[in-house]
Amino acid sequence: MTHSLLRMARRGSALVLLLTAASANSALGAQAAPSTGGLTAAVGHWTAGVRNAAGGMEAGISADGERWNGRSDAAQIAALARKWFGAADSSFVANAMSNGAFPFAVHEATTSFGDGVLAVDFRLDGGKSDQFAGIMFGLSARGEYYAGRYNTKDGNVAIWTFANGERRVLAKGTGEKQLPLGVWHRLEVRVRGREVQVSVAGHPELTLTHALESPVPGRVGLWVKRDAVTAFRNYGVSPVRKTN
Repeated sequence: MTHSLLRMARRGSALVLLLTAASANSALGAQAAPSTGGLTAAVGHWTAGVRNAAGGMEAGISADGERWNGRSDAAQIAALARKWFGAADSSFVANAMSNGAFPFAVHEATTSFGDGVLAVDFRLDGGKSDQFAGIMFGLSARGEYYAGRYNTKDGNVAIWTFANGERRVLAKGTGEKQLPLGVWHRLEVRVRGREVQVSVAGHPELTLTHALESPVPGRVGLWVKRDAVTAFRNYGVSPVRKTN
């Protein structure tokens, strides 16, 4: 009888410990689930949240090309296309699955952007070939888009386009500066009709203005190179201030 009571007591204690641990883990999990800042990953390896100087996590999203195997899931890509455009165009899936596709994430709240300012804080944390941060704009239902980017290999800003599974550079800035890793910088893309300006705040030499063939309304987000390790926070979308 005594042994039975002891066994029951031990089981009860074990149950209490398990419940306590589960509650603690649940609470910890709730605290350890940072926001992506309204961005949803489509291609590449992305994680929610960015680590700050104090070692904590804050809202944002991080791309880690060193952890991406270079492949995407067709069913998942199709589901995202339906979510963003109401239908899954086969070209959207094909472009996202192509060998030339770079990782990108989409800003959920911005369904269509044609004129205004896109801006984001970026921190270059690594990358085998070069360190890279970009803002995507004009994403269409076909999975084609434009992007303004900065990288440290060239030390400049540039505007690229992606279509039919291939990337093509449209313009590169002439000013150069190698920005340090592990430090926050701010990338901006200003769009007014056909005119696009890409710049890094606080660095006047890192500015490029280019005229596209036509306006490119569409969805917006982030863009990085395949092997880039980059953190992003404070993604913002605002209208162009009209002048008289």
